[in-house]
Amino acid sequence: ADASGNPIGTAASRAFKARTGRDPTDSDLTSWCTCFGSLVCSYYADKFDDGTRIKFIYEPGSNPPNGAFDIPTNKDCEAKAREHFRVHAHGTPGVTDPNGKAGSCTDYDLAAHTRPLSSVSVTGAPAPNPQATRSQSSKRKVTHAEL
Repeated sequence: ADASGNPIGTAASRAFKARTGRDPTDSDLTSWCTCFGSLVCSYYADKFDDGTRIKFIYEPGSNPPNGAFDIPTNKDCEAKAREHFRVHAHGTPGVTDPNGKAGSCTDYDLAAHTRPLSSVSVTGAPAPNPQATRSQSSKRKVTHAEL
């Protein structure tokens, strides 16, 4: 991502070090936050074959803060979240196709997968939530997002 003009890899490595006190190794997962109006999460997941996935997408303006979880990592389902949460489409440096078709994501029910962000643990993994019906990637190819 850094080489495309979006220095998220560097930012994710710095955040990892600030949280853990050490630099990430090649096997460590590093989380990063980003906008998603350009469908950047699924773009990087498609571009890099490194396990990148969307951990959750924050629901803007929600109080208490909510997020959509278990989102299939493809631009159509990310576009569905973008439309559901009324986030405007926009460009991001290095992302060449910020368009998805929300109507093509028919098997994912966004409302059924939205829950409080308080269910996310410090490490970014959702905590167990018995009532419920963050991004990570490798150090070298940072592509997953906690949105």
